[in-house]
Amino acid sequence: MKKILCIGSLIVDIINSKIERLPREGESTNASVLISLGGNAFSMSVNLSRLNQLDFEVFCYGQIGQDCLGELFEVRLRDENVLSCLQKTNKKNTSCNIIIQEKGKDRRYIFDEGANSFLFKGQLINVINNVKPDVVVFGEIPSIGLSGNVFLEILDFIKKQYNSLVLLDLLVNSNESYNWLSGNWHKIDIIHCNKGEGAQITKNFEVKDMVKWFVGNGIKLAIISDGQNGCCCGFNEISFGVDAFKAEEIDATGAGDAMVAGIITRILEVLKKNKKNQLNSIYPYEMKEIIRFGSACGAIAIQALGCISDITRHKVEDLLESEV
Repeated sequence: MKKILCIGSLIVDIINSKIERLPREGESTNASVLISLGGNAFSMSVNLSRLNQLDFEVFCYGQIGQDCLGELFEVRLRDENVLSCLQKTNKKNTSCNIIIQEKGKDRRYIFDEGANSFLFKGQLINVINNVKPDVVVFGEIPSIGLSGNVFLEILDFIKKQYNSLVLLDLLVNSNESYNWLSGNWHKIDIIHCNKGEGAQITKNFEVKDMVKWFVGNGIKLAIISDGQNGCCCGFNEISFGVDAFKAEEIDATGAGDAMVAGIITRILEVLKKNKKNQLNSIYPYEMKEIIRFGSACGAIAIQALGCISDITRHKVEDLLESEV
């Protein structure tokens, strides 16, 4: 049985439905407000569990506080058939994120990094040894303190000890360049990021050039998401695009996590069908269908508030059939 370990942030999201404008001082505005559990480690692991038809095991690792919100994560993961590897700290509360949505404008965030900043290499190494993962998915590594040499040491350990398939879902902010990955990109099998993040890392402005840069640096599968323009991918020295699915956007939170979960799910299914273990054994036409499956997962995710939508395998397959 394959084992997938999702490593990253755990965040309580407080998000409003889109409003016409932000209230002025002293004003109030009516809107639906959702309090939901999120963070990329939580979101990806739950989506993987819901899409699972191979009976692979899904593990979630991250930091929570010793508070009621942290307990909610443990309960929810158990309800979603995800195996919890969460670590508790008494130094910080569970991380929270207030997401403010205004029509026609980018979302605004008020973020308390909380317990996410207390992830330690030794704890993670112990979790990896206990799980012995076939697939490791990293997300938002700058926000959980895994940048630089710490990440490289963990990556080398994973590859040497378990030769796991490694996916990195990039998060780029003004203080993060990923220059410390120079000469080490080839140790990562799959990269996913959006167009803005790809531009900051590669210093290119066309998605095709970003994909070419990643593949040229040793990434086996590079995926650049570009909103309504779909995504551009590079695999086995071939570049291809996948169109976006038509979907009403209610909240884009967690769309990338749903897409990644769909891609990992289908990669494992195709490898099992082909009786292969290596990513490069997948044919390009199969990989295009894999990315299309992931894109459908992302399209379903944006149609509901919160990091976790009501995604199901049946809904994904219906969407795929409707836009053949």
